[in-house]
Amino acid sequence: GLVAAMAGHAWPAWSRFQGGRGVACLIGGGLVLAPLPFGLALLLFGLLFRPAGLWPAAAVGLLAYPVAFVLLETDRWRLIGLGFAYLLLAIAWTASARRRARR
Repeated sequence: GLVAAMAGHAWPAWSRFQGGRGVACLIGGGLVLAPLPFGLALLLFGLLFRPAGLWPAAAVGLLAYPVAFVLLETDRWRLIGLGFAYLLLAIAWTASARRRARR
């Protein structure tokens, strides 16, 4: 479900398949899939936001979530789904960067 929601937000048919990056869907899905690792990633983001700024803190939070997921969760099928979600996120970010470079 999470991967489909991210794909629908990243490439909506009514916008000629030019959407966002799917970050909001990943954050919402991460909260539903595993609240404890999500809370840990959010805590790291909060601690780094003030001294490091938005982008470094966001990067640490996004990268800490799957690590915390592996350490704290036992359902490996959810981990596989999360891997596909992060792969889709990387593809959407690359496509978005290419669109911005062409403008």
